Amino acid sequence: MDIILTGIARSGTTLTCSLLNMLPQCVALHETMNPSSLVGVPFPDGYLERISAFYTAQRHSLLGCGRAVSKARGGSIPDNPFESNIVSDRLRPSTVQNQEVVFGKNLKEGFRLVVKHPNFFTATLSVLKDVYPCYAIIRNPLAVLLSWHTIQAPVNQGRLPYGEAFDAGLKAALSSESDRLERQITILKWYFSQYATHLLPKHVIRYEEIVASSGRVLAIIDPDAALLARQLKSRNASALYDAGLVDQLANRLLQDDSICGDFYDLSEVESLRAAFMQTGGSISVHRETRDSSIVNAARANKPTSRMDEIGIRCNTDKASLGRSKIHSGQLIAKRPKGHDYLRKYEFFLSRFVNKPGYRMMELGAGPDWNIGASVHLWEEYFWRSDFRLHVVDLKSTVEKLANERVSVTIGDLGDRNLLNLLASSAYDVILDDASHLWIHQLLAFEILFPSVVPGGLYIIEDIETSFGTRREAWSQGAEIDSYTVLSHLMALVAGKGKCHPLLPITAPKEHPVLAFWSDIESITLFNDALLIAKTGYY
Repeated sequence: MDIILTGIARSGTTLTCSLLNMLPQCVALHETMNPSSLVGVPFPDGYLERISAFYTAQRHSLLGCGRAVSKARGGSIPDNPFESNIVSDRLRPSTVQNQEVVFGKNLKEGFRLVVKHPNFFTATLSVLKDVYPCYAIIRNPLAVLLSWHTIQAPVNQGRLPYGEAFDAGLKAALSSESDRLERQITILKWYFSQYATHLLPKHVIRYEEIVASSGRVLAIIDPDAALLARQLKSRNASALYDAGLVDQLANRLLQDDSICGDFYDLSEVESLRAAFMQTGGSISVHRETRDSSIVNAARANKPTSRMDEIGIRCNTDKASLGRSKIHSGQLIAKRPKGHDYLRKYEFFLSRFVNKPGYRMMELGAGPDWNIGASVHLWEEYFWRSDFRLHVVDLKSTVEKLANERVSVTIGDLGDRNLLNLLASSAYDVILDDASHLWIHQLLAFEILFPSVVPGGLYIIEDIETSFGTRREAWSQGAEIDSYTVLSHLMALVAGKGKCHPLLPITAPKEHPVLAFWSDIESITLFNDALLIAKTGYY
């Protein structure tokens, strides 16, 4: 089935593509066509023929080799195509470009192929709706206007080139209006009018309902979306938006109840304005709470990383920026630096992004006040619907993290029986960020490393508990620390099983983990984490 997806610019259409791409028999492409190649084509017949040919070519490619062309970033379609931070007064640029994306799905002939274009698809709904199922995404108009004022795009100045190219009336209206905001209001009216005129009400999907339903409202496009359980946070009052514009934009919207038709009530505009006023400009929760100056300082002289960007949003201390401590919705403390693992991890883990059936286990889910921050990171970074993450933690609060893609086990990682049970499954990656106690780190590695598949990775974080003033607190009576044991393992790997003559006489020559040396291709030590690649990784 070929499907048209359109919507108001900055309404959540790219988020919708990201969610649909989690489904097993659906591929959603983000602004993949070249609109300029359609301008001047005989309308409607030539136009429809070009679109049909595009669907046919992409469908053939996806069925043949699992690839298609789409605007993407780092080989995958993100949930937001624009820079996620404001730098000084600079507008946010687009961070996506057309590239070949490997979807890696076992697609059947009748899979759903969704192509998304907000502007020229909206302009031509009158003919598209008779050929294709058509859907549109809409959003609170105040949030839309605020977003338009932050991005590098023609709509920022109240123009819509590829909407205007296919709608002479829109072009004339915008050309005759000298005021930027009034042009933007004209564009908003045009979007809502097009959807009211040409689409069934149930085919117009509100961004707010996508967020509230964890994506399940998209089941009208693909029934498999009924199983989505994506943790989503509304960005309608994002800290990126200029709170100083809220009153001006809200007042203009409230002057005219015809702008949104029946899609939004003016009270919803007023409610969003009130929310901004109550929070001093944002309704951020801990996953979105970031002072842009701190973010930018943390970025200074560091290469960008998609995984690190997601980690900062998710408030995990694995990122280059430390997590903010939130209690009862209040910001208690900020830490300007994190462990900065993620920029390194991405080098090793990016190969798994498109792997069908990728399985990961994380030991430890974080403190109660920040439970599951890294879980949200992995869910977003590993976008495939068949990605599976198993989380193990001592705290019962971990149960709330469970969903279709995430399973949980509550238990003590000092329990050998529990570890033996966990080892009965196979994993591509196991990451230990649990108690950081030496005895737990070594016992978990001893029992779980064999369950890592060939070519997989085992990561142990917080090795720094083996050093300095932290040794006594984390030893818990153990005679040998984690780093001592693992450094001997490194020596065996480097020496192909031969012990180094200068190893201390206290070397744990009989420790069970030392027998793994022949199954290990490399051991990488950085910051305070150790990454072990099983044979077959390189």
